[in-house]
Amino acid sequence: MLYLVMDLFFYNFTPYLSYLFLLNINNKSLVYIISLGFLLDFILNMWCYNLIFIILLYLIRKYFFKFNYNNIFYYYVVNIGIIITYFLVSMLIFSSISLVQIINVLIINSIFILISYKINTSNILFSR
Repeated sequence: MLYLVMDLFFYNFTPYLSYLFLLNINNKSLVYIISLGFLLDFILNMWCYNLIFIILLYLIRKYFFKFNYNNIFYYYVVNIGIIITYFLVSMLIFSSISLVQIINVLIINSIFILISYKINTSNILFSR
């Protein structure tokens, strides 16, 4: 929930487009994902869009993308791919896309992904 609160503050009080709540999809339960989707849909007044999208991302990440997340390259590529996919689909449905917005999303979210990797390295289990 900390990422969601930070995301709401960044998104509402700055010109930066951050999607920090998507970084928690890989290590949370399905109940948490569903409640996060309902909460986002309620706050943003977009009924069932975030719920469906987040559940699909959770299932795809759990069953198809089985990467070694202690490698920073895979962690970064998978997370930035999810964020760019969410951004592009949302912008195609609800508004138009500009190059400035894409660069903004890439830079800001790349910084936060690398910071969250550094924070989550103690939570990532290393296999032998």
